[in-house]
Amino acid sequence: SGEGDLDIWQFKTKDPLVSGNNVLLHGSMLANTGLPAKNSMCIINKVSTGETLGIMEVSGYAAEFFILLPPGKYELQARDPRAGNLAEEVIITGDEPGGVLRKSFTLVPRRK
Repeated sequence: SGEGDLDIWQFKTKDPLVSGNNVLLHGSMLANTGLPAKNSMCIINKVSTGETLGIMEVSGYAAEFFILLPPGKYELQARDPRAGNLAEEVIITGDEPGGVLRKSFTLVPRRK
């Protein structure tokens, strides 16, 4: 009928879709109260070039985000209308265990 979305359950490729020693940054955004900052917007920039590699809104109960990054230095900027702002350096070495870097980020409240 043409209505609704199709679900892809599994697919296989001859070659890997992603090559190299990329690392999954699995971040969670917190307010200074320690609670998830669910409405935060995040931007991740490569420090050496200033290139923006991702603009994302954190999601889910834990206010999480995910982005696959090659080794390098990055700046994560985040803002939330209620919880505040953040600018923090993130370093990806390529040697992270299991190819995943899990990190929590805490927003700093705006001064009134």
